[in-house]
Amino acid sequence: MMKSIPDPNNAQNDPGLSIVPITVGNGILSIKFIDTPGFGDNLDNKKCFSEISNYIDKQFDDVLAEESRIKRNPRFTDNRVHALLYFIVATSHGLREQDVEFMKLMSTKVNIIPVISKSDTLTIDELELNKKIIMEDIKHYNIPIYSFMADSEGSDGDEEYTELNSYLQETLPFAVIGASEILNVGGQRVQARRFPWGIVDVNDSKFSDVSALREVLTRTHLSDLKDNTHFVLYENYRTDKLSKDLPGSVAATPNLEAENSTSHQFQPFPMPRMPSASGGIPGADTDSGTSSLLAREEHLRAEEEKLRQIELKVQNEIAQKRRELLAREQELKDLENKLKNDPDALKYTSSFRSEIA
Repeated sequence: MMKSIPDPNNAQNDPGLSIVPITVGNGILSIKFIDTPGFGDNLDNKKCFSEISNYIDKQFDDVLAEESRIKRNPRFTDNRVHALLYFIVATSHGLREQDVEFMKLMSTKVNIIPVISKSDTLTIDELELNKKIIMEDIKHYNIPIYSFMADSEGSDGDEEYTELNSYLQETLPFAVIGASEILNVGGQRVQARRFPWGIVDVNDSKFSDVSALREVLTRTHLSDLKDNTHFVLYENYRTDKLSKDLPGSVAATPNLEAENSTSHQFQPFPMPRMPSASGGIPGADTDSGTSSLLAREEHLRAEEEKLRQIELKVQNEIAQKRRELLAREQELKDLENKLKNDPDALKYTSSFRSEIA
């Protein structure tokens, strides 16, 4: 079938971005992948950033709305994104400005796992060099990616789990090779990529980190990723969202356009990386981080106070209704006693019963 030729009159138009959910499963585990074809292909990718950010926010909003219902839907599906595999082009020059800006934007919404795509185009030395440079850039720009070592803090002395997390942290970013077919290698059927000079088993840890990444996403760290999404990322989003409804509150998170225009101003690459006198990362603003944390705590306390006031009001209303009901019951008992002693009071009792009904 002949491919359609693009219209040259539309060459100046950006292709845009598509968000395509794909669900796969084997009857035991079901995983939804969100593909984003068109990302990075535009001259101006700010709209792509906004679309992806809004999609993740929409999943948080759905969960927040469901939690706020009096009667929740037992068939509600949680579609929050628990991991973002950000594929980085290995250029031996580290991260591009687009990479830094997007990863910083998404770090507050989703667990970011950096991945080097098409690692089969690199030699072993080139791959090690790219991994080193990329991780240096991530530390230099203070990009909060998913940390495997943070999971070891709650492992209760599990040395095997700690060693696994240490290995995974040192492996970052994961280098992957795409498998084009299933081939017979050494009497076993494996996922492999065919080249003119031979074939490569993509699950071979000597050449690819596909097997390690698959284990992280489907077995060893699946619960940790979901817990971090719910208890950290979602709770921060929920606090910011609800605090906007408080009287006199100011939105803690600026809009995307303001953020792009102020907080993400980068110098041309490459940039010198000079360590500070204290050995820390240049540009790390601890004071602003502390202020942000204090602001979040203040918003949370204000929200809790608002909820306590609402609860107290509801309790007072219930107590008042109970007192009114007891008074009505007492009047009814008095009239019934009066009816027993005075049969002529029947007409008053009937009118009272009509009023009660």
